[in-house]
Amino acid sequence: MRGYFILFILQSIIFQTYCFLDGRPEGRGGHESVQVKDKLYFMGGERLIPFLNSKRYNLSDEVFYLDLSSQFGIENPPFIDLSDGNSRMIYGNVKGNAVLGGPAQSDIYLIGGTQLNLSTINWNVTSQIINWNVTDQFIYIYKTIPKIWTKLGIGVKGTQPSKRRSTSTVIKPNGTIYIFGGRIELDMGSNTLILYNELYEFDTILLSWNQIIAPNAPSPRSHSTATLLPNGKIIYIGGVSQDTPGSQTNLINMMEIYVFDTVSLSWSIHTASSSFPIQPRVGHTALLTPDNSSIVIMGGTSSYPLNQTTVYPNLLKLDIKSEPFQYSILQPSGTNKPPPLSFHTANIYSDYMIIAFGNITNDITDSNETSSNIYLLYIPCLTWDSTFIPGRSDCKNIGKNNSEDKNKIEVITVWVISVCILCLTIIGIIVFCKKKEILKKIIRIA
Repeated sequence: MRGYFILFILQSIIFQTYCFLDGRPEGRGGHESVQVKDKLYFMGGERLIPFLNSKRYNLSDEVFYLDLSSQFGIENPPFIDLSDGNSRMIYGNVKGNAVLGGPAQSDIYLIGGTQLNLSTINWNVTSQIINWNVTDQFIYIYKTIPKIWTKLGIGVKGTQPSKRRSTSTVIKPNGTIYIFGGRIELDMGSNTLILYNELYEFDTILLSWNQIIAPNAPSPRSHSTATLLPNGKIIYIGGVSQDTPGSQTNLINMMEIYVFDTVSLSWSIHTASSSFPIQPRVGHTALLTPDNSSIVIMGGTSSYPLNQTTVYPNLLKLDIKSEPFQYSILQPSGTNKPPPLSFHTANIYSDYMIIAFGNITNDITDSNETSSNIYLLYIPCLTWDSTFIPGRSDCKNIGKNNSEDKNKIEVITVWVISVCILCLTIIGIIVFCKKKEILKKIIRIA
């Protein structure tokens, strides 16, 4: 009886559902986030269980959002918990991808990830091995109205990809999701580590799957970031690749950047330029800046999966205005800088880059702490701020104003010069005429 009691206590500690502490969600990494109007939704994630001899995680099935409709400080962000009733996830989930789509642009599509049925966990205390509950369902849908989870049902066309996690996923404004790569391993119910280089598209309006087969596709890979450009091109950065199924993974050089054109359905490879060394990485984020000219890359780790130590440089900008793409190091001002993070999330809203949660990395040992905080990078001023102010506009027009002032000065200068030239011309004509009259008088006298 005592053994069963200890087992019950252990399971309760390890697999307790996440909760809000003083109005703030617990720390986590590998969660998903997606913006829906003025709400930033979060779901899933995992928390390291540090007292076990080997790395084990507690998966979350929570759903909550951050209210972005009004001003707030990062010490007390306005999180709203939705985890009661039908809003709680069907399974605990980690390392999936979430995108916003559907006919009304109000449905969150959760793509892949490791899933665990938290109500029927089979935990072997002796060997500390989780017998994962794996389903074949690849997409789950959270309808923000009326706050319920559903699955893809009858009427879906085409063949969906097999279950996988750590894919590179984006959605176009027309509602088409592009899913590239990903992996399966023990936590997906596979004894063999397999990475993929398949590219699928899923139309959230027509509910149809299609596999895109195009030449010059990248090698099998996972954990690459995917950034959609306004012209329909998708830029893939970082991650790991694999030579053959079952072999170890290799970190991808950050200079090697693949681009997929969703219009011409073609792959191309680009070599970026940098004047400084850049560590390869996974668990990083990559966001297109509001002016569409560059991508901000933050965090990650280059020692995955053995441990998660800090990667350098930790904050980068990739200029994509022209070829070759050019890296530079970002060094924002401000005292509210986040710790080095991996498997965090980052979203841009109202010119703020909102960084949330993640594994806190270091230079020495495994990451054994997760962040429960959010951080704000105000992109126009390049500052780490403590207050979110929607509609803020300072620093945005500095370059524009300088350009306008320069143009005004140039116009005034040209106008002044033109007037001077005109005046000199008139004076010259008058002088010439007077000289001509004087010359005529001299001739008459002579």
